[in-house]
Amino acid sequence: VVEDIIRRVPGAVDIRQDWENRVSRFVVDVDQNRARRAGVSSDDVATAMTAYFSGRQISEFREGDDIFPIVARAAAGERYDLDRVRTLSVYGGDTPDAVPLLQVADLRLENDFARIERENMMRTVTIEGRNTTMTAEDMVPLIEPELAALRETLPPGHSIEFDGVVTQSAQGRAALAASIPLCIGLILILLVAQFNSLLRPAIIVLSVPMVLIGVAVGLYAMLANFGFMVILGIYALAGIVVNNAIVLIDRIDIERREPGADPYEAIVSASVRRLRPIVMATATTVLGLLPLILSQDALFYGMASAIAFGLLVGTVLTLGVVPVLYSLFFRIRPAA
Repeated sequence: VVEDIIRRVPGAVDIRQDWENRVSRFVVDVDQNRARRAGVSSDDVATAMTAYFSGRQISEFREGDDIFPIVARAAAGERYDLDRVRTLSVYGGDTPDAVPLLQVADLRLENDFARIERENMMRTVTIEGRNTTMTAEDMVPLIEPELAALRETLPPGHSIEFDGVVTQSAQGRAALAASIPLCIGLILILLVAQFNSLLRPAIIVLSVPMVLIGVAVGLYAMLANFGFMVILGIYALAGIVVNNAIVLIDRIDIERREPGADPYEAIVSASVRRLRPIVMATATTVLGLLPLILSQDALFYGMASAIAFGLLVGTVLTLGVVPVLYSLFFRIRPAA
């Protein structure tokens, strides 16, 4: 049923599961009472059957410096003949006499599973698949309602849960969320140490959340889904915006320190001087992301769209908002 649910998702291919068909299993149940009377043990039975099916090394063949083992075992026709297996000779450890296997054990054929998969000691059936247009995280909202309805009908002791990329992405998001406060604290310390001021780092920090405007526009315009890769793109985008703001603020401070410089004109001049480098960096980054956007790669499409649009909007905000915040924080007004 779960396979059918996944198969109904548009673009779903290569759907498979690890629940294999039943196979015939040859069961040898050693009767300990009969085995003791015959003078053999369970280990003797196992040794005889191993030699019969897998073989036993009886000698070695030497050719030059190479040594090849000589293994003797029953012929293929005998190994697959159950009547011959029942009459297999079992030798006891204390006696040279042999007894047939049928005399000390009960032999029967049973149908059993070829392989039983377990996870955390629980029997599991893993159903896998991929999609040509969506990531695994994008498929979860599409199949979750049907899976929820199916869970209601399951007998006790049965459950359905996601694994693989979906679980790994959730773990990755949790790890990132746990590290974000430490990273933000280190960035603030570095900014304060760089500028020896609190106002300038505050301007930079206030400019970072504005990139979410571009990210939202990009995801909406390109019909991309929000996921773990988009979150990584937002973090990378925040680093680029912080770098642009640092460069612009540093240039404003350089312009203001020139003898006889007007503070307001210094802001305007610094913004003009930094316009070309920031725009060129943005343009080259967006052009580099175009192949991922045009190919609509299932993994990187959302991240590339978020970075490209977020960088375009972030550049405009960096060149427009950062000078305004600088003038407000430092109470700079144009000359009369």
